[in-house]
Amino acid sequence: MVFSVKGVFFLYLSVFFLSVCLQVRGQGVLQEGEISLPEAPENHVMDDASLFRAHPEVLAEIVEKLKKMQTQHDYPVYLAVYSNIYDGDLQGRADLIYKQWIGDSKRGMVIVYQLDPVVSG
Repeated sequence: MVFSVKGVFFLYLSVFFLSVCLQVRGQGVLQEGEISLPEAPENHVMDDASLFRAHPEVLAEIVEKLKKMQTQHDYPVYLAVYSNIYDGDLQGRADLIYKQWIGDSKRGMVIVYQLDPVVSG
């Protein structure tokens, strides 16, 4: 059976959404000021791992859908992709990004995805 990169990514993304929706928000290890985070990306995607470098068409489709959530539903959704997070844990990074990018409005979602370092090098 052959899977496309796009199909596999959306499968992982769907599983991640489900796991986030079913989890109770925990407290992360990272604290504010311990790391420097960029401002919320205009295209709603921060690809720190260069996951989409070889597949810009996939990135364009994801950007379009995330921007549509903002314009049609006034619900910002951001995707942050890291190859690995060395200075804390995934939940802690997600909490910090959510606080900076969504802020006090408490209306929106941040998806933080960490690639498996064994697979991605």
